[in-house]
Amino acid sequence: MKRFLVLALFVGANLGAALAASAPASKPATVPDSVQALPEAQFNAWVQGERDQIAKEKAAIAKRYHAAGFTCWHRFAVNDCLRDARRQRRAKLAPVTKTELAVNAAQRDYETRQRLQEIAQKQKK
Repeated sequence: MKRFLVLALFVGANLGAALAASAPASKPATVPDSVQALPEAQFNAWVQGERDQIAKEKAAIAKRYHAAGFTCWHRFAVNDCLRDARRQRRAKLAPVTKTELAVNAAQRDYETRQRLQEIAQKQKK
């Protein structure tokens, strides 16, 4: 039993270190002004690319959290370990969430400008 615990702790520590080293770095939570000036098709492609990247980062964070949670159940202080895992997950998700909110805001702004342009063109007729 002791060998199993030592092995589980060793594997968990190595897995956590490997995942942390390969974790994608989050982008800043701002959207470049040049993106707002793109044509609709290019802007939509940019938004979709950003959303795909965010989804990948969230999936990687969730995978690390579940691996850490699994490792926690083999420890003596399970609740403390799970609390630390949740704290790490929240810390990793914070910049990803900020980026996601910035992309959502950029998309809303872009769609609002497009709609206002359509209304202005209709009023000219």
